[in-house]
Amino acid sequence: GGIIGVTPQFFSALSACFLSIFKRKPFIMILCDLWPDSIASNKLIKKGVFFRILKKLELFMYRKASVIAILSPNFREYLNQCNIDNSKIVDFISGPSKSFSVKDEKKKQALLIKYNLHKKLVIGYMGTFGISHNHEDLIEVFKTLTREDIHLFMIGDGAKKDDLIALINKHKLSNVTVDGPISAADCPYYWSVCNISIIPLAPTETNKTVIPSKILEGMKIGLPTILYTPKGEATRFFSESEACWHVESGNVEALSEFIENLSIEMISEKRKNALNFSKKFSRESQAKILIDSMCEIYKKEKVCEKI
Repeated sequence: GGIIGVTPQFFSALSACFLSIFKRKPFIMILCDLWPDSIASNKLIKKGVFFRILKKLELFMYRKASVIAILSPNFREYLNQCNIDNSKIVDFISGPSKSFSVKDEKKKQALLIKYNLHKKLVIGYMGTFGISHNHEDLIEVFKTLTREDIHLFMIGDGAKKDDLIALINKHKLSNVTVDGPISAADCPYYWSVCNISIIPLAPTETNKTVIPSKILEGMKIGLPTILYTPKGEATRFFSESEACWHVESGNVEALSEFIENLSIEMISEKRKNALNFSKKFSRESQAKILIDSMCEIYKKEKVCEKI
């Protein structure tokens, strides 16, 4: 067996790394974000002494890891530049479990009533309200939106959640909901009240390298996606799905125009594509890839069989 650490958060992965040393266990790192570069890119830290210390800790983790599972193929090039060998890098784009579905229609109906979403075209976001995101632009769009039938439904938690709620209250927006967090078991039901999903990533260099895997949850329910992101790995990866539209992050005017012209017909055309694409990335199949990679590297087939 081994000890798994996930970044972000950076210090969670670092704690797992140190624990693996203390326990004398292999360290498996799941790399979802290039931290600390991402916080520097978002201007939350200057590239001074503290940043250089964090970079040394980052490199320390990569070297100590026996397996590095990467959420974006772009990370492989970055790791190679850090002199990390390809042999311990594994592509790991994990989607939802095969059991991720709406089993109780009454729960869905209850949510539609609770949030007053009947007869609305609902644009959904579920995940982190974090520093690398650009939810403020979504609020700007909905401040001036002329259509009364479109609702922005955002569920999650994070550093910027309270600020977003304050913005909504300040502008007295009835067409935007922010709530959460919710349990993992409830996620399919919250997605099911949406017609389409949106991913708002800030226009930074590091965001050009990431693939937001949360999109796959929405696709599992049949939701096409608006990628409000910088052009990069996410647009490349999800272009294969034929279930997305891309609007360049930071272009509020273009996003506003796109949302003003949304229709159920546009969304319905891509619904089947979303469902089909999500099937390629079940949590079970990706977990098997990770376990198989661990077995190959550690040559502990007997341990892996028990997993």
